Amino acid sequence: MAHVKAGSSSAHQKANVVGKRRGLKVNQGQFVRGGQILIKQTGIVFKAGMNTMISRDSSVMSRVAGIVQFTYLRRPHGVRTVVNVWPKLAEAKAPKQESTKVEKPKSTEEKKQKSIKAVKKVVAKKATVKKAVAKK
Repeated sequence: MAHVKAGSSSAHQKANVVGKRRGLKVNQGQFVRGGQILIKQTGIVFKAGMNTMISRDSSVMSRVAGIVQFTYLRRPHGVRTVVNVWPKLAEAKAPKQESTKVEKPKSTEEKKQKSIKAVKKVVAKKATVKKAVAKK
């Protein structure tokens, strides 16, 4: 039996290490801007498809603004996940820009009339609820 302590035993006593924050950053159907990181990964697990590219640290990035879509390719060695960004769909889901039309400020009389109508609606609702409760 050995009478000397085993070497490199202190190597197994490492402190807790903070996570690297890898993984999906955007889900399917979400709107992304050009240059936005879609997936952080080590090695190429997710392949770059239409309008995407792989950066030098293997992250998948968007080249254009658009909607994210994942497709799955069957291969002899398994299924490959490909990340695509479709710019044509982006036009429909892109946030609309505010119009430059300036609304005319309402007069105080119009504001009063509007608030009176709102109060009348609330009172009418309460009355119908009371009638319904009384019938039961």
